[in-house]
Amino acid sequence: MSSPSSSKDIYEETLTVFEQTNHPNEPLTSPEVAEALGCPRRTVYKRLENLVDKGELRTKKVGSSARVWWQPPTNSTDHTPTASGTDNSEQRRLEDELRATKTWYQHLVEQTLVGIYIVQNGEMKYVNPKFANILGYSQDEVIGESALDFVAEDDQALVAENFRKREHGEVNAIRYDAKAKHADGTLVDVEVHGGLIEYKGEQAILGIMVDMSERMQRERALEESERRYRTLAEHFPNGVVALFDHDLRYTLVTGSPFDNAELSPEDIEGRPVGETALDSNELLKEHYQAALSGEKRTFEIEWGGHVLQTWTLPVRDEAGSVFAGMVMTQDLTNRIEHERELERYETIFETINDGVYSVDSEGCFTMVNEAYAKMVGHDREELLGEHVSLVVDETVVTTAQEIEQDMRTSERAPSKVEAKLQQADGGTITAEATFALLPGDSTHERVGVVRDISERKERERQLEQYERLVETVEDGVYAVDANAQFVTVNDAFCEMVGWEREELLGRHATTVHADEITPRAEKLAAEVAANERDDATIELELHTKHGDRIPAESRLRPFPITGGVGRCGVVRDISERKKRERDLERQRQELAALNDLHTAVRSVTDLVIEQSTRDEIEQRVCEQLAESDIYDFAWIGQLARNGKEITVNATSKETEQLAETTVPLDEKAPTEHGPVAQAANTRSPHLSWDIFEDSTYDKWTIDRDYQDHSMLAVPIIHDGRLYGVLTLYTDRSFVMGDVEQEIIQQLGEVIGHAITAIERKQLLLADRLIEVEYHSKTLAEPFIEATDSDLDISIDRTIPLADGEFLQYYTFDGLTAEQPHELLRKFSSVTNVRVLFDKGEQTRVEVRTSSDTISSLFTTFGGRTKNTKITDNELRIIGELPATAQIREVTEAVKEIYPDMMFAGQQYVTRQQMPPAELRTVFEDSLTDRQRIALEAAFYSGFFEWPRKSSGENVAESLDISSSTFHQHIRKAEKKLLGVVFAET
Repeated sequence: MSSPSSSKDIYEETLTVFEQTNHPNEPLTSPEVAEALGCPRRTVYKRLENLVDKGELRTKKVGSSARVWWQPPTNSTDHTPTASGTDNSEQRRLEDELRATKTWYQHLVEQTLVGIYIVQNGEMKYVNPKFANILGYSQDEVIGESALDFVAEDDQALVAENFRKREHGEVNAIRYDAKAKHADGTLVDVEVHGGLIEYKGEQAILGIMVDMSERMQRERALEESERRYRTLAEHFPNGVVALFDHDLRYTLVTGSPFDNAELSPEDIEGRPVGETALDSNELLKEHYQAALSGEKRTFEIEWGGHVLQTWTLPVRDEAGSVFAGMVMTQDLTNRIEHERELERYETIFETINDGVYSVDSEGCFTMVNEAYAKMVGHDREELLGEHVSLVVDETVVTTAQEIEQDMRTSERAPSKVEAKLQQADGGTITAEATFALLPGDSTHERVGVVRDISERKERERQLEQYERLVETVEDGVYAVDANAQFVTVNDAFCEMVGWEREELLGRHATTVHADEITPRAEKLAAEVAANERDDATIELELHTKHGDRIPAESRLRPFPITGGVGRCGVVRDISERKKRERDLERQRQELAALNDLHTAVRSVTDLVIEQSTRDEIEQRVCEQLAESDIYDFAWIGQLARNGKEITVNATSKETEQLAETTVPLDEKAPTEHGPVAQAANTRSPHLSWDIFEDSTYDKWTIDRDYQDHSMLAVPIIHDGRLYGVLTLYTDRSFVMGDVEQEIIQQLGEVIGHAITAIERKQLLLADRLIEVEYHSKTLAEPFIEATDSDLDISIDRTIPLADGEFLQYYTFDGLTAEQPHELLRKFSSVTNVRVLFDKGEQTRVEVRTSSDTISSLFTTFGGRTKNTKITDNELRIIGELPATAQIREVTEAVKEIYPDMMFAGQQYVTRQQMPPAELRTVFEDSLTDRQRIALEAAFYSGFFEWPRKSSGENVAESLDISSSTFHQHIRKAEKKLLGVVFAET
């Protein structure tokens, strides 16, 4: 914003542009005027409008948007004829009178001491120079702007509402106070008056604005003065302070009233001087009048048995004028008592043993007693007036000054300082000084009481050394009195037991250990006191505040104490040592157990291999493990055919009563039926320290007092197939570690493998089998898309490989060599396909698969795939399983891989076995003479042994044939014989 300037200069400058034209009354456009003045067009346009309002210029619209401005003629002799041909001199006279009147009002408005404004539709249409000056703007900067832009934010709503009331005729005129915004950002207190007028044919608001800043400032200053005087009066000590006006009437009475005053300050305030007992005599009125005349007086009066010190003085405003008087009275009656007290203190001062001194603001002694003088070895007269540095060093002087300053600024309580006092003979003593400030800020004196603490400091030093030793050691240190109550404990002991020091002191020692420890400790201490032993050590359990138990070792000794003999001791936490001992013992036991376990497992493995039936395997395993030094007894449960329970089948001697006991399996809650069920459901070992966790045989457990036994349940599994659970029991005190569990788990797998081998062997030799059939439309779709006719798929053989994979040999009737390869690749379980041969529409392929195929499942359960066909848009698979197979379990495994596979039925079938004589006939009829001779010669010459006794070349040379011919005969003979064998299995 530009700084305010004289409106007369602005408008005269603008009119000069018109006066300097070539012809009188020549019209000009606003851009021409703006160019001549070098001002913005908007600013010039506002000036031109104001000059039109003042009658200095006239204006006319030209064209659609342009406007011209000109000066009206001022020559009264100019008799320009009107359009009717008459002389318009009378009209010019009237215009001149009107112009003169307007000029008079203009000067009145522009020279007035109040701001004048016109607001129309919320816009500032006119302001006089005073209005602009109050707000720090020029007229041009205000005219045309929104009126609310010059109002403080907090008052804008008030001003807008008052505008609305006047514009709507709710009030004819209004007056209110508000805050306006000055150009420099400050707020100005103003008083606003306003009313309605008609301006340029429309309704507008004409008002005046009065700057109230100085008056408000004076009022606030008076309020502040009154507040200060009132604050002073309210805190005036031991007396009364009153203000009175020129009418001799009390306007303020406050302070500390006298005990026997007949009226309270509240009763006196507002009453005329002379109506109270305190100021009833004429002498006081004389002093009051003197104060109102500008004179200060001090005098004493007696009243009600009190001697009052009284002051009367004038109260002036900022201009120096007396606008009130003040009277202050203070009771001097207590001064006599103070003097008597002083005498008593002086007697004490000289009698006490501690040194007492006072120093002034310069640090020089102003008073010392005899005790202090004797303490430092100087006469009293030698000390008075001397600086304190005579007896203390510069550091102590600085510290004392800092304390003194702190006490003065923060009302700090008296402080103590330790210092070395220099004695007159060159010696030093350790002293403790207590500082305090003497009353009265003007004196700046400090008083101190000094006590010789040399002996105490020496005792404290010795005690501190012992305490430092006690608190430094990492072991707990304690002391108890003759009643076994704690009198000393260090931080390490407190941290060990979890109690705070303050909580332990005074408590009985049984707070932290068992009752029987105290008599044992007392007995050991007594033996040490009687020289029956050099020292005493006791192991105990410390009881912490939170209920924990800490193994500890305490070395204790007796010591004399008031009222008898106490004990002190050093306590060390031996948890780690005990843990190491337990760990070493556990490791020793575990190593011994693992050594025995390896021996037992090797023995059990040999037994498993030697057994010919599953029942024999399971029974021998239980007996062998129970006979070892590792486990007390064992049993094996078999998975029932329905897959819903484990039935105890084989037991050691101690568990014979459990035979035929069943343990239910719940697939929905696999971990809620004890360790055996958990091991079966999760297919992983489960260790339980609580033998009662499995409620199935808890009565058997209770009857035999096996509560201290733990148990390990291990699933018997092979290739993912669960056969049962091996359960072992032991009362060993250490945990069955991970290594032991891993060994037993491997044993479970060995047992599962042996059971699988036996079942497969039985399957090969069994006459009775279970034939199962499964159907699937989904699996048939890829093959149906490849051929329009029914399709025969023969899975000739499934061979298990390592890592859970299988080699399968397929023969397809009805597909070309390319089609099986393309079809089988669509199945996620197929990892590799190799075409072996192609005979027209018959193709044999080798397929490498993961374990999740039906053929591999049949193999896992000891069976094989017998036939696979696609008929009536449906894949039909027929498999052979052992007669002992659990069909429900097989079906669930099939549906887990292929959810849409439907079980179509099962039946028992009888396998046709080839008699040995018939096999001999096949051997003789199928082989040629050369093939048979080559095979027999190779067999008996050791060609099939390892390492070979004869090479192929040796046998060929014996038969007098070439080596290649020999190998050709051997391969053809092997193929024919193996074809007969595998075709039957």
